[in-house]
Amino acid sequence: MSSTTHRFTSADNLHELVETGFMLRRRLLKFALLILAIGLGFALYVKPSYIATSQMVVLPSTEYTFRPTAGSRSLANEALSLQNMMDSEVAIIRSADLAHQVISTIGVRTLYPALARKPGLLDRLITTIHNLVVPPKPSSGSGALIERAIPVFESHLDVIAGADNDVITIRFGNPSPEVARQVVATLQKLYLERRRAIFTDRQSRAVAAAVAVQRRALATAEDNLTAFQAAHNVTQFQTRESILLSQQGGMEQDLMATRSKVAQLSTSLAALRRAHASVPRSVPLRQSTNIDERTMALRSSLDALRTKLATMLSNYRPSSPEAQDLRAQIATETALLAHATANGAPSSLESGQNPVFGQIDLDLMQDTASLAAARTRAQQDSAGLAHIGTQLTRLDALKAKLGNLERQKDLAAANYANAAKTLSERQLVEQVDAEKRANVRVLSPPVVPLNPAPLRKLIMLAAVILALFGAVLIVILGNFFRKGALFGRVLEADTDIPLLGIIPELGLTQMHQIKVSR
Repeated sequence: MSSTTHRFTSADNLHELVETGFMLRRRLLKFALLILAIGLGFALYVKPSYIATSQMVVLPSTEYTFRPTAGSRSLANEALSLQNMMDSEVAIIRSADLAHQVISTIGVRTLYPALARKPGLLDRLITTIHNLVVPPKPSSGSGALIERAIPVFESHLDVIAGADNDVITIRFGNPSPEVARQVVATLQKLYLERRRAIFTDRQSRAVAAAVAVQRRALATAEDNLTAFQAAHNVTQFQTRESILLSQQGGMEQDLMATRSKVAQLSTSLAALRRAHASVPRSVPLRQSTNIDERTMALRSSLDALRTKLATMLSNYRPSSPEAQDLRAQIATETALLAHATANGAPSSLESGQNPVFGQIDLDLMQDTASLAAARTRAQQDSAGLAHIGTQLTRLDALKAKLGNLERQKDLAAANYANAAKTLSERQLVEQVDAEKRANVRVLSPPVVPLNPAPLRKLIMLAAVILALFGAVLIVILGNFFRKGALFGRVLEADTDIPLLGIIPELGLTQMHQIKVSR
């Protein structure tokens, strides 16, 4: 039949389809009635749903731009596109956590009483099969009930973002109009709170911790500086330095003068030693017969020598050659005095110390003592200068440490001031952000229509359409797989045999009537 289809017009084909449909009219009627019955049952089973609708507008704001860290002065002009902003807001609204909060706030028994009831046999069977395919999450009690309600809640929630505008439409259906309105209102409230928690840039707590650290560092620096000042009497550093410098200057001048004196005394001593070696110690004196006069002269000379020895011992050691010479002269004078007083006889010739030698000897002893004293003074000045230099070096080290401690304190104070300023600015920014209105505004509160959504009518309409499409499909398939021909010309074309007549197909009833009539 397929090879000769081109011989016939579309009207012939349509005629065949009509004839096939007429032949299958009972089957078509049963199929249509079955589909309509199923649709009617499903329409009666499904409860009418009231759809609450609300609209919100998303305004561009700083939430979608780069926000620098606290204390940073960097700026950026980059921002998300409108599509990205809308996608972000829709993702927040449709998040599972937000659905969990809404269901927990309203209650599963209020939203979906059927889920709260004890499941029937069919429900338990479906649940068991589902758990075998998809392992359930470990939960118990109300948590498990809410987890079961979340997929149903998401299927009833519809969030639509405007294609060319910044309006978001929220729709939720429920058999109870009040519950539907309450769900949308609760969802909007929790959504605004959640997006505020997401987009709020809380940095003041971290900045406050940094301020506390800087405050402790400043307190430590101040304590170290105070302890150092108390331990080293820092208030007298300048006075001590002035005194030490004055002492150092005086000692340096005295040392220079002493060294000059040492040089002069060394030259004078060299000349006196040469004269001392060339001048005789004693010379003959006049003849004297007066014992008392001689005795008095010896005693005076002896007293002078003893005085000279006492003066010399203050600057020389007792074993020095000069002291030994004086002792020898004293012994000689003592022996002469003892001889004069012992026999009472006058000396034939009086001899004694050369006055010039005595004067030279006295000058020699005085210059020697002065030279020793000058050298001692020079050593003392050198030691004093070294001590003062050590004190000045130590004072400089203390001043350097004091300056370091003061710089540390100033740096800690500057860091603390900067951190405190940053904290104050950040707290002000966060306070302004907390008090300003969100950039998402509710255009229209949740509204519930007076009549529910025509879900039953839609189900019946879908059943009618399905029945019509099914009937047409059955007719087409029946015509395609049909055996035989419906028209004589088709049979003649297929067999190339002239058709003499057409005997209609008789049913069982008609065949029985023919047999009875015979």
